Amino acid sequence: MSSTYGQRKDVSLRSYVSVNPFNTQLFSYTVSVNAQLQTVGTLAVVAGATALNCPVGRLLAETGKKIFPDVNAGVETPMVSVYDAVSGLTGFIDPNAAVFTVYSTDKPYFQQRGVDPVGDLKDNGMPIYTNGDIITKYGDVTVLGGNVNVNGNIDLSGTVTSTGGDVNVLDGHVNVDGNVNVTGNVDLSGTLTARYLHVSPFYDQATSGTVNAGSASVGTGVFNANTSVVVNTTACTSNSSTKHSLIFITGTGANTLRANITGANQFTVTSSGTDSQAFSWLVIN
Repeated sequence: MSSTYGQRKDVSLRSYVSVNPFNTQLFSYTVSVNAQLQTVGTLAVVAGATALNCPVGRLLAETGKKIFPDVNAGVETPMVSVYDAVSGLTGFIDPNAAVFTVYSTDKPYFQQRGVDPVGDLKDNGMPIYTNGDIITKYGDVTVLGGNVNVNGNIDLSGTVTSTGGDVNVLDGHVNVDGNVNVTGNVDLSGTLTARYLHVSPFYDQATSGTVNAGSASVGTGVFNANTSVVVNTTACTSNSSTKHSLIFITGTGANTLRANITGANQFTVTSSGTDSQAFSWLVIN
């Protein structure tokens, strides 16, 4: 004689991990009857939920409760109840919201978060390996640790921001149709090619006949009906037998221009005649 056994799954095995603070995405659900004897469902943010106790990376396990549109009043999208074992909070979430991603479909809520037996890191979620596209319309691509390695191209219509790290191109090119704004240093071991070159700080000539350019290595000047303009900048090294700066000059007029280092951190631009033309200068060391 044979027997057949069936077992009902009493414990939900699906869980989620938060990729953003979810304190505004965790809801309580209550039902009441109004004066017209209509059933009214109300979703409200769970009391006590804050950005501190609902942070990024929190594990949320399904409790088994679910609410649906057209079945539960006041509900516009399927929602599931989850439990946060750290804060003790319970509430309904939209599992398809941009705040959550699936963590596991095979871990009951009462088990602790797993640890990678190889890297000794706490499990945070599944990686992505795909031949398709990864598209975000309103979200961010954030790397908390590690690198972004690209063998192809990165096409941007927005902004690349690095607040503490480096952007390294080991092989290939960075093609920019817009602006590259730098407040720190640009270190080059290769070649920088620019269709239009502007280097900041950028200083213009004052009417006194002297340009006080601070530490700038590039700028402009104007001859005020005279034959020479003095440029003071620490980018210019003193004329010595061992080291001196190269000064490049371009002008807008017909007279010939010449640049000579005339002292420490100073060079003088002279014109072949009384002049009022504008000129640009560049110091290279």
